[in-house]
Amino acid sequence: MGGNTRAQLREARAEVMEACNSLLEPTPEALDACALRLQAAARTVAECANGPQKEEGALDEAHQLHKEVRRTRILLEAAMEFRRQWNRRLGAMSGGYTAGGEPATVDHGCRVLAQG
Repeated sequence: MGGNTRAQLREARAEVMEACNSLLEPTPEALDACALRLQAAARTVAECANGPQKEEGALDEAHQLHKEVRRTRILLEAAMEFRRQWNRRLGAMSGGYTAGGEPATVDHGCRVLAQG
């Protein structure tokens, strides 16, 4: 990518917006797509760090990107909390409760969405 910081930030913001939109469909595939888009946005922002720092409009674009990242974070945190609560219910229904009164844990295995 070239040194057009504003365009790069706009591209990163578009990726984050698409990631956020993909979270509106609660499927594993949507979550995977979200992760890939966020990784692409992160790569684009990293490339911006090497570009001109005082480009016209770049700061405004960076603020807009920040707002989209914050919105996406809120959705991801809500999805994580939903999953955590569902796992508690599933543990109680399938495994009962531990001696300490907590729902039994459920092992779903593990998927790696991002490496780096």
